[in-house]
Amino acid sequence: MHCGAVYQLLCSRTSGRALSRASASAAPPPLSFQQFLQRGKVLTMYRRFMRLAKRVPDKAARRETRDWVRSGFERHRGETDPARIDVFLAQASRQYKELDAG
Repeated sequence: MHCGAVYQLLCSRTSGRALSRASASAAPPPLSFQQFLQRGKVLTMYRRFMRLAKRVPDKAARRETRDWVRSGFERHRGETDPARIDVFLAQASRQYKELDAG
């Protein structure tokens, strides 16, 4: 399916004005440089936890570990205060070290 067909399909389901209004409101505001850097740190920490969870030998414990990590990151997903994000990253780093050593 080429771009013209995709556009026609979208326009046939919604009016052009509704489509542009929906796409404009769905775009999040741009990140500041500090937010961009912190986002990278958070994603890196999340990936480290997920790689650590892969090393858990028991399948049920592995799933429980993944769920614990996901819920922890999801709980603070909407946080925008840079100072609080730094605190959460420090806590996550300590927890990671404890889990990796144990």
